[in-house]
Amino acid sequence: MTLFSFETRNYSIGPFVTSVNGEEAREDHREYWALINGGTGQLLPLGVGKYLPSDNENIIFKLSTYSENSC
Repeated sequence: MTLFSFETRNYSIGPFVTSVNGEEAREDHREYWALINGGTGQLLPLGVGKYLPSDNENIIFKLSTYSENSC
């Protein structure tokens, strides 16, 4: 049984999560999947391609948006 799935797309700076459990982040809506530490509520310090979770660590994948000025 699959409880969780995600897909990534490779960019020059590394992979980005593009969908979680079949729900896609839409670039035309400026959406992205934020990876958040479930204990602290802070964004992870590394991307999905580099971050290694600890045993029993909870990671939250939150569909988020960015503003035009934040790029």
